[in-house]
Amino acid sequence: MRAYKQENLEAGTHSFYRDSDITITAVPNAGYRVQDWTINGQTTADTAVSKTLSNLRGETTVQVRFVKLVTGITFGPTDETSEGGYISAAEANETSILGDAATGANIAASVPIKFTAEVKPGYEIEGWYVNNVRDDSAGTGETYTYPNTTSANSIYIAPRFQQVEYNITTGDNVTVNGQNSTTARGGESLTFTAVPPAGQNVTGWTVNGKAVAGNGNTLTWTVENGCLTKPNVNGISC
Repeated sequence: MRAYKQENLEAGTHSFYRDSDITITAVPNAGYRVQDWTINGQTTADTAVSKTLSNLRGETTVQVRFVKLVTGITFGPTDETSEGGYISAAEANETSILGDAATGANIAASVPIKFTAEVKPGYEIEGWYVNNVRDDSAGTGETYTYPNTTSANSIYIAPRFQQVEYNITTGDNVTVNGQNSTTARGGESLTFTAVPPAGQNVTGWTVNGKAVAGNGNTLTWTVENGCLTKPNVNGISC
């Protein structure tokens, strides 16, 4: 399918082709920034101004929240219920500033700030971002020290979490997306195809030994969010 664009959409219901990849761009008013995105009721602490939804196959509700910029250094998420993880500690001059996450901490220039993130099982840190720009020197560890040397008067710092990538393996006579193996993260949809031996039929499918809904030679299966075990998919023939 050729790429197509719909611009300046107002809040409401809009129609797209099945299996489309949709990129939604939020435009904050002056003095505001994106606070988070909520997809089908699940909030992600993503402050980027755009969000891409891949391979849409059903009704999807998208919401974005904005928050007013404040003077000083703000950071997040600090809510323990945030998807993927949250900032559990923030210190400057060996003093906690965790309580200033939303209101802004006014720290003297050149005083570094150390952040610690709590990462939930099945997730990892993709990177640390300063005003939505990835700090490539920060790495992907659970701690980040912000040098605090910029002259900007509004700084927002956030780790971005992503689901762990797994190697997807299959049993004999089964391919995934046309290959013998692939990689995928939680939430990604995969298509498995079984070619049973002559004279046999596929009667069911299993993931890590447990039966999943599906019959016939093809199975469409979505990797579980926060998946903790490397998936192995098999077709059952008889």
